[in-house]
Amino acid sequence: MALNPSVKLGPWTDHDWSLATDGATHLLTVTTTWGTIWKLSLGVVIGLSWPCARGILVRCWAWMIQIVRSTPKDCRDRSEEQPLLHETFAELSNESEVADPDSGNGLQAINTSNLSPVTQQSRSPGNSEHSEQTMQSQFWPDIVLALLLAVGAVLYAFAGGAVGELPTNNTGLSDNGDCGFWELQRNADWRIQDNDDLVQAEKEARASHYAKTCYREEWVDNNSQCELFQTPTISHSMEKVNCPFPCPDPDNCICANGIYNSAVKLDTGTFRVDKLGLNAAHLPLVRLTSTFVPLNIDYGFVEDKSGAGDDFKFEYYLGPINDTAGFRNFTFSMHGLPFNWDVAAYAVSAYESTPSGSEYDAWQPNKELSRDQDTFMTVIFVSSCRILYNGRCDDPVFPANRELFPIDRPVPKYYNSDPRPRVLVAIDEMRVCANDETVCDSPDELPKGISRELRSAFEMARTVFKRTSTYNSLRYRRGSALVAADGISDFESRQLDDEQWIIESEALFRTSLARLQFNARDFAMGDRPQGRYRDAYNNTTPDWARYGNCVPYKFPLPSQYTNIRVGHFAFLLVPVGLLVGSLKASYPKKELPFSGSWLVFDSVLYYIISANYLLGNALWYLFLVAKRKVQGVGMLFFENRA
Repeated sequence: MALNPSVKLGPWTDHDWSLATDGATHLLTVTTTWGTIWKLSLGVVIGLSWPCARGILVRCWAWMIQIVRSTPKDCRDRSEEQPLLHETFAELSNESEVADPDSGNGLQAINTSNLSPVTQQSRSPGNSEHSEQTMQSQFWPDIVLALLLAVGAVLYAFAGGAVGELPTNNTGLSDNGDCGFWELQRNADWRIQDNDDLVQAEKEARASHYAKTCYREEWVDNNSQCELFQTPTISHSMEKVNCPFPCPDPDNCICANGIYNSAVKLDTGTFRVDKLGLNAAHLPLVRLTSTFVPLNIDYGFVEDKSGAGDDFKFEYYLGPINDTAGFRNFTFSMHGLPFNWDVAAYAVSAYESTPSGSEYDAWQPNKELSRDQDTFMTVIFVSSCRILYNGRCDDPVFPANRELFPIDRPVPKYYNSDPRPRVLVAIDEMRVCANDETVCDSPDELPKGISRELRSAFEMARTVFKRTSTYNSLRYRRGSALVAADGISDFESRQLDDEQWIIESEALFRTSLARLQFNARDFAMGDRPQGRYRDAYNNTTPDWARYGNCVPYKFPLPSQYTNIRVGHFAFLLVPVGLLVGSLKASYPKKELPFSGSWLVFDSVLYYIISANYLLGNALWYLFLVAKRKVQGVGMLFFENRA
């Protein structure tokens, strides 16, 4: 089993389905070395552009001061026919004089020879009081400009360092050329089959360990063991439901707890397979629902076959079995008294019935266990062996109702005195939806009419779902898959809950979800078993869903790699724009209004002001027209009243 997928370096698109629609983010995956070089280079380039930014900031301040100084303070004597913006722009564009940003100074003296009469009068030498105020006001623009430049330098330096630390996701894309699901050949040698059992048991144990570690309610975000997948867990709900099987007689129902609230249903709800790591613009929706119910051991499907003088023997008739050992009309049989076995464990056997039918399945359930044809059913037989419990338990699958009083134990112990194995049934309903929840199918077959963009993702989803039933969560581990087995130590066990079967059901369902996540990972990586039996496995995935058509798989990016948002390259336009704006340009009129050079930035600002000037005059004209019409209507109204 491969540990981690290989990382795809270079540009790729991350389709974020957590948004209402597909949010595509363009990323560039590089090593951390190149990521550091990018951050440093961006900061240095932005830092080197500060002189250009400083010159433009000085010029902005100069323009603002000229606008303020060339605007009369008393606008009440101005005629309505002449908009305020007219004289201000005229003085600014024709007679004003601002500093050269290259000189480093603030503002130079203003040419007053051609200023408006209002401005000339305000600066007349005869007005001594105004002269003193004017001389005092010559210093505050330079002081404010110095403060602005100091603050701007600090902020600019901070921005240059922070722009390289802009947030991006830590998602990586797999770089596996081939994908698919590898299965053992049916005619493989028995030694190869035994080795495959060990491989599959490791996969079960891997999923079970992940479920116990990461699907807990007290899961910690910084748990490194839960960072294998982009979405660490798949959320689900749990509720009690009625018996899923027909119960004609309410007093004798096949479900252990009667008709009502005798089963538990776990449901993921419909979710898009991007939660499994698939990355594409077109992805199907999936849903997994499992219903668990303990059966009534006294319903009549258990027959006592014990003979005179023989040990206990029981046969369970829940449907015939037709496997490699031959055909038998009973489902399961058990010999002996489990408590007398010198084993501190649980003996578990399981059989599965799939939508494929009798051609594929060994177990064919009888009519008492009727279900929908496109669902998966697993029957689990549980026997508690030589286990002493610290307390009584009346669970229908894990009973401990007989008290044991040994001489050397002052505290009573309990054990299961019933030799009959208890039965727990799981019904798994899996749905794969092409585009929405209205048209969904069982993962057993690929439906017709699937769009070309969706076929590969649909094939991957249904393939991993087919191998995610409850049966695949305990097939090879048997009794060690139970939560109750974790509490056994030296033939003694902690007291179990009276609804231990519900705890076990949720644990099996969580293992199925973890198995679903690992199956998707193995499919995307083309995880072919290695070793001397490598050639005994075949890739069962169709060619049209493999090779160049594999659905990209994303996962948490390892620490030696990092992502760069392609959109962040736009920050390079900032120093370029500052450089262009600080270049010298030709003045649009004959005489230059500034003592310094005319910059590209000045040209841009000049045309902006010109446009605002024309727009302001147009708005002023419309205002006057509307005002005259309103006044005319008002005068006509009062004349009529008179």
